[in-house]
Amino acid sequence: MKKIYSFLICFLLAILALTPLVTKSGENLDTIYADGENQITVSSVSELRDIATKVNSGEDTYSGKTILLTKDLLDVGTWTPIGQKGAPFKGVFDGQGHTISGISVTDGQTYQGLFGYASGATIKNVCVKDFTSTNLYNADGVYVGSILGAGIQNTTIESCEVDSSASTDAAYEIVCNSAVGGVVGYLDGGRVTNTSSFMNVYATYNLRNEYTIKIGGFAGRVENSIFVKASSFGGVKIEYSGEEAPTLDSKFYVGGFAGEISGDSTQMFDGVVGGTISAINNYPDTQTMVVGSVAGALIDAPTTGKMTSIAYTQTRDAFGQNNSGYLTANNYIMQVSEGLISAQAFYQSDSYTYEMNGAQYTFVWSQGTNKWDFDSVWVMANDKLRLQIFQFFDLSLADFLDNDGLLERTSAAPTPADPSRKPYAYNEIVNMSVKFKNSENNKYYDISDILLNGQSLNLSEFIETTSPDYGTVKTSKTGEITFYKDGDTFHLDVKATNSTEGKYSFRLKAIEYKVYIMSDENGAVRYSGSSTLAQVLTRDMSASSNQISIEAVSNKKYKFNGWSIYYEDSTAGDKEYDQKLWKKQSISLPATNPLAIKFANGAYNQNFLLMANFAFDPCTFSFAFDSSMIAKITVNNTDVVSSSGETVTLDKNEAVSIKVFVKEEVEFDSANLEKVIKSFFSRDTLSLKLDTYKDSIDPTLTVYEYTFSTSSLDYGSASTFNFSLTTKIAEKKEDPNTTLYIVLGSVGGALLLAGIGITIWLVMRKKAYGKTAAPKDDYKNYYY
Repeated sequence: MKKIYSFLICFLLAILALTPLVTKSGENLDTIYADGENQITVSSVSELRDIATKVNSGEDTYSGKTILLTKDLLDVGTWTPIGQKGAPFKGVFDGQGHTISGISVTDGQTYQGLFGYASGATIKNVCVKDFTSTNLYNADGVYVGSILGAGIQNTTIESCEVDSSASTDAAYEIVCNSAVGGVVGYLDGGRVTNTSSFMNVYATYNLRNEYTIKIGGFAGRVENSIFVKASSFGGVKIEYSGEEAPTLDSKFYVGGFAGEISGDSTQMFDGVVGGTISAINNYPDTQTMVVGSVAGALIDAPTTGKMTSIAYTQTRDAFGQNNSGYLTANNYIMQVSEGLISAQAFYQSDSYTYEMNGAQYTFVWSQGTNKWDFDSVWVMANDKLRLQIFQFFDLSLADFLDNDGLLERTSAAPTPADPSRKPYAYNEIVNMSVKFKNSENNKYYDISDILLNGQSLNLSEFIETTSPDYGTVKTSKTGEITFYKDGDTFHLDVKATNSTEGKYSFRLKAIEYKVYIMSDENGAVRYSGSSTLAQVLTRDMSASSNQISIEAVSNKKYKFNGWSIYYEDSTAGDKEYDQKLWKKQSISLPATNPLAIKFANGAYNQNFLLMANFAFDPCTFSFAFDSSMIAKITVNNTDVVSSSGETVTLDKNEAVSIKVFVKEEVEFDSANLEKVIKSFFSRDTLSLKLDTYKDSIDPTLTVYEYTFSTSSLDYGSASTFNFSLTTKIAEKKEDPNTTLYIVLGSVGGALLLAGIGITIWLVMRKKAYGKTAAPKDDYKNYYY
């Protein structure tokens, strides 16, 4: 039994030992990582030189091995290319999106480039920048490309770029048979996908020998190879500067993409050729320059292959020499405008109709199911079609986060894995976050705008959505920037692109709160220094506009009785104003009047309603008078005595009656009292009525009654009606009526006596004559 168990255990161990470890993606970890033999990482120029030495010496072709570049290698300097014809490179080189710059080949080798000669190799994901060669003389011919001098037998170039600085051209002095291109010098039976050249290729030739030179923006010469989305955007220039005319057998094949294309199995799909072409021959009669917008020469018509959907911008024919009779128009090999190749829409349409020179054309891409992929492969950067893997950006927070100095950063500064390049890859999400140094400022300030390199991104135009985690989320129209708040922290999630690169800062705005200053019905409010009274003052206040002074003004029947503050309360409230519910707070406020308010200080830290309260201030009437002359004084029929006074309440629109009961023989200054009343109520135009009459109960008293209304009156500077009445004993004078009576009485007595005497005389005469009087006729006899 033990033998059986032992056998089973050994059998299982043997199976496990023979079973390769496989990743989730299907990669064989034994193949990649076993003893480090099949994967080599390169992080320095010296390590890359070691590989070149091993390949060129025949020590190792790196077949079946992968070289991984882990950082940018800048300013390489003098370089010996990896691989030569007798010792080719056969492995996989993966640049992982890194750049190698400043390669200079000076020793006149036949195969020149980052790689000299490759067979069945794969070179991918690497950008070569500012490659130069200063010696192209070699009797066996020279093959030059920034990435590869010459490649055969299914050598593949994929997702690569070559570029040159604005002031740097790849300048070659050609002195022999040569094939020179921006990416590859010569490719036979190879394949190129998703690769572009932005290099300006410039070559000079000054010997009249019978040489053939093939120069192109992408490749010098290609044969039986496949190109899918391979493009050249750089310029091409060749110049013959010899002292004598070149021989008739000398030929210069110059093309925007390639100097020469041959092979019946050659395929080209979806390519773009831009940039200028310049072929200068000081001896034009020799007819040595053969120039085409796509290629200088198309030698063989593709039979098993095909060339289609190639857009070029030059006005020349697509092929300077077309030995094949290949029909370009039928295959959408056609001229387009310079601006068209800078438009992303051009690459994203199955067909694109455009106008040029007054005519309309339609360009069709061949790869209907494999269009230009702008989601994960391509990007338009500075109006150029670029590979995303070589686009790296620096996005960070500015040193000064806001103009008020209230914010602080909470996200760490970027720490790139490769310090030689910018920290963030294309479309990588970069999170930058800030918060207020003082958390209280979350109540008083908000971020109103985002600035990129000091320029507004117009946060107000971002599209708002709602997130269950963060509430309101704002996204730019391009979808590249997302802004949201998590707790007290503001977040920016930014996709690293050419348009989002730079330093970010913020513009703050003070949050405005609605403030209501009110008075109850017994007074009014106003801003200090203003003469305008109101029942309600409405104002927006914030931390940046935060100070006012207000004053409560009573109608003088009431006195100021302090301030009350109310906060918004959506569930309960005992006051309603401006469609809000308010709840009184048990907060002690200064009882000063006027009151200085500083927002964001103390109780004034949100929307609030401030109420000026007033208490009834009764009017006290107190008179000082001489009781020997004035019997009493009443206010609204209430006695007011001089010793203590009597409180009388006066409400609005109440009729007031003040009566002064003056004794006999007393002179009372009624005009003075009228003046005092008007002065007390601060109203010279007070409608004051004075009636004078005898008291109905005691006629010896003269009543002076003053009547008026308290409507809209002030009490003046005091609420106590306190004054002295002016009285004095009236002076006694002879009554003119009495004198007249005496005079009239004396005259009357005399007349009475005279009348009595005449009456007696007449009676006696009547008795004598028996009649009242003598006849007229007998007048004289009557007396005689």
